Amino acid sequence: MDDGRQRREETNHASEYVKFGCMNVRGWGVGKFEDVCRELEEWKFDIVRLTETHLRDDMRMEGCEYVMIGKERRTQETLGGGIVLLYKKGRGLKVEEIDVGRCESSEDVMAVRVECKNKVGRTEKMVVGVVYMTVMRKRADRENRRKYDILRRVVREQRE
Repeated sequence: MDDGRQRREETNHASEYVKFGCMNVRGWGVGKFEDVCRELEEWKFDIVRLTETHLRDDMRMEGCEYVMIGKERRTQETLGGGIVLLYKKGRGLKVEEIDVGRCESSEDVMAVRVECKNKVGRTEKMVVGVVYMTVMRKRADRENRRKYDILRRVVREQRE
């Protein structure tokens, strides 16, 4: 892709029924929204995680076949960051955001509980996470460990 965005598909036990994607969008605006919508139409993802959205309170994704759950930075550095999870409307996915706690690092971590039916009617359950990694600054390793500790705790709690 020309603009440097990265895309990666993931698989898990329900992958033959649910198609996952991840995009680093490097900012959010009308033009980027249109680019993302085109990509989603082409790839036909059911669940997409977007990072580096620079999301702010007043930005939402409207006029698309996806439901948006977004999380912006409020207390830490407001440059960069911002994470979004999109899931396709009418796909039969039950999606619920999981509370990851309240601390500075948690602004860059989102998790949702997803339930869907497989071909034989059995309910598949999974936790889908979105984490915006800190790549610069001296304390990046420490910050990223805290973010993954948050995600690890959430996944462990959902298994219980």
